[in-house]
Amino acid sequence: MTKEDFIYWERQINLILQDYYRNVPGTDGCVPGGDRALKMEIKAMTDMKGNQISNAYSIYEPYTDHIIITEQFISSISNILLGSAFDKNRSCWMFCAGILFCGLHELGHLLLGHCQLCSDNKMRAIGEECDKDEDQRRTIQVLEIDADMFACRRIAEKMASCGYNQDIMNALHYRDMELLYYDTLRGIRAVFFVLEYLEIVESIRLHENAMKLGRSGMSAMQPPKRNSHPPVMYRCYYSLRAIEEHMATYFHFKGSRRRLTNIYLSGEKDFGGISLSPGKFMKTYGNLFNGSMKNTYQMIQKYSYEVLRNELMPYSRIPL
Repeated sequence: MTKEDFIYWERQINLILQDYYRNVPGTDGCVPGGDRALKMEIKAMTDMKGNQISNAYSIYEPYTDHIIITEQFISSISNILLGSAFDKNRSCWMFCAGILFCGLHELGHLLLGHCQLCSDNKMRAIGEECDKDEDQRRTIQVLEIDADMFACRRIAEKMASCGYNQDIMNALHYRDMELLYYDTLRGIRAVFFVLEYLEIVESIRLHENAMKLGRSGMSAMQPPKRNSHPPVMYRCYYSLRAIEEHMATYFHFKGSRRRLTNIYLSGEKDFGGISLSPGKFMKTYGNLFNGSMKNTYQMIQKYSYEVLRNELMPYSRIPL
């Protein structure tokens, strides 16, 4: 992607985020009488070794809610979508849905009070590793999924506003709401395909670091610190289901669960051009079939309603 492409997409995502943001109360309890502003940017970022960073960040500043999505992350999503087997118009919509999900996810961290909660409790809401106790690590994981749910509900609302307007549908070159819905799910799936790859790279890095520390055998597979984010494949499935549920509940659109599941299961084929072996397939997706993914989601919901909601009440600027 060129610099002009990044500027264009920054402008488009900014318009949507600002449109939602302006309806949020401007006075924040931490800033008496002061209006807050939203700043969203797509920018290049590198680590200490000069490597391009592929990530997105939400930063709660004194008078500004700041969102950064790195150029490398945008490029990664672009490469697998705009170079996929889908036609140009559909790929463009998937790409838009994908990067909008990233922006809304970070906006959710800010508006739901995640950043403030983590700051006050000295937790890292965004980080590669977590050396906190198990309760804090669980809280951070639930906050990530909470931000995913926020993003998915906003995307469902944006999709419905487009899908039920024939002029917009014609401009997007979509014939019906159903295809727009499934391509939106594919756009979200593409983001998690990139995150899945980054998770693998991070696991390799942690393993190599463990080896350098003198670990050997099976112990080398246990990094000294644990990842603070929940498993990518769990987040992906929960996100697709969140869009499905929001569309059915508020817009009376019921998609096919079978097709949703197929989109979830076919990420490697659709965006990586590869077919998993039976063993690798079960290792990647087995949790969906053995019920553990459903059980984990129910536990997350229980923890969110019984514990996290009360902790976020003083910080959140939107209804919980």
